Amino acid sequence: MNTNKEYQDKLVRLNAAVDGKEPDIVPVFPCLETWQYFVAGVNFVDAMTKDPDICFSAFKTVSDNVYLDAFFGTANSTPVKMISNFGQGLYTITENGIQIIGGHGKIMNENEYPQLIADPLGFMLDTIIPRKYPRVLELKQNGQLLSTWGKGMKDLFGSLIYDKKVKKRIEKELNTPLFFRATSVMPGDVIFDFLRDFTGVTKDIRKRPEEFLEAEKSLIPVMINMVEGAWGKPDNTGVVLFPIHLPTYIRPQAFADYYFPAMKEMVRILNEKGYSMAFALENDWSHHIDYLLDLPDARMIGIFEKGDLSEYKKLLNGKLTIMGGYQVDVFRYGTMDECIDEAKRCLDEYAPGGNYIFGSSINLERAEDCSMEKLAAVCDYIHTNGKY
Repeated sequence: MNTNKEYQDKLVRLNAAVDGKEPDIVPVFPCLETWQYFVAGVNFVDAMTKDPDICFSAFKTVSDNVYLDAFFGTANSTPVKMISNFGQGLYTITENGIQIIGGHGKIMNENEYPQLIADPLGFMLDTIIPRKYPRVLELKQNGQLLSTWGKGMKDLFGSLIYDKKVKKRIEKELNTPLFFRATSVMPGDVIFDFLRDFTGVTKDIRKRPEEFLEAEKSLIPVMINMVEGAWGKPDNTGVVLFPIHLPTYIRPQAFADYYFPAMKEMVRILNEKGYSMAFALENDWSHHIDYLLDLPDARMIGIFEKGDLSEYKKLLNGKLTIMGGYQVDVFRYGTMDECIDEAKRCLDEYAPGGNYIFGSSINLERAEDCSMEKLAAVCDYIHTNGKY
């Protein structure tokens, strides 16, 4: 771990907020997903595939100009090079970022829940992967699957080493934590995002509710293993990030009955294993927020995209640390004065009493989302005026 005082001060500040306390200053943590590459003029493909130094240079450019208590991550978590061995699949890297291509949601049939429930990994390997990547069957028939799989694993480990080099330099040279140490998916979102899509899931909840619940239950150990594989020894240097997608697309009662039980069990298990968690809560949670009070007591962050965060904070009463609040449209279309006014509003409404991390309402992805000058001014304002 980096023992530099600047790094440690940032880590202490973040952890105080996660613990529901008042840190010395409101932590500054806008969600910079791919924005740093574009605003720094770094070619995204080169940053992801050619040289770790190219990738690092984007973070250094931002760090030299903007005060931050943490970085979101490198956006290099999708092993595109490894996946490319097996055909087009879901993802490709272009100069515009990592793109999802083709139809990808509904690739599991509604009558296949028993197979998923009985053996989630086996079902994925034997049925879903060949269906999504038809080249797998071609390679198998030609006797090339084993050698291609070996190359894929080599590419995967190469990507992990590449990313690790970048992250090590960010923390050591820029003295800024990468606070999202691992990313995982809730069981309901595995089915929603990768297997059945919106139409399939909403139909299954109505027509096959018990099978849907059993499938979620069977996926819990798989997703726990995913977290442990990515971050085997949890500590206070960060949290596990869960993008939460399905809940606001279904009725609150359906969320309570068919999504929340698995989410609750995931939180219980990970908390017992020593993990802290962050939930990126997509869309408006005003009709679902009460249910979060029933989560097990744990160190958790709620990153809210929409809604009245001051009301959420009051209602949750320390159950989760509130993160976000800054409306990205102000960055995009506002004047510099309007950007500062929005930062002031966040401090006035969300910061009192602690338990708050300043951040953007959604991820910043492209240069047009925010200029370097605006982000620098806003982050400096929070860091200067957010003292407790």
